[in-house]
Amino acid sequence: MAEATLEGSEPVDLSKHPSGIIPTLQNIVSTVNLDCKLDLKAIALQARNAEYNPKRFAAVIMRIREPKTTALIFASGKMVCTGAKSEQQSKLAARKYARIIQKLGFPAKFKVTVPGMYSSHDFMSTPVL
Repeated sequence: MAEATLEGSEPVDLSKHPSGIIPTLQNIVSTVNLDCKLDLKAIALQARNAEYNPKRFAAVIMRIREPKTTALIFASGKMVCTGAKSEQQSKLAARKYARIIQKLGFPAKFKVTVPGMYSSHDFMSTPVL
């Protein structure tokens, strides 16, 4: 079994990763259609961990600790959830945000899609630029 290492990292099994590049998921982005119009000011005033400054950005920014994520909630009923480390975590976080919106009295539904997965890579050698 051929192995290679990068200073400060774990050995890489080159039979599994012949290029020496190992992708690591860093951020999963999911989008949710809550299928209702939202009063962002009411959400910001009633929900914990929510901030809303319409002069700066046209969405409520809400955060939860587990899974550690951030949601951008728009008046149109669209929501973008970022920061999860797996697709399962992203869907769980999106469901938690939707549930918070429902508890505030909005008739939110839950339709989620995962349009983006972002990764970083460890190169076993210095790339030539």
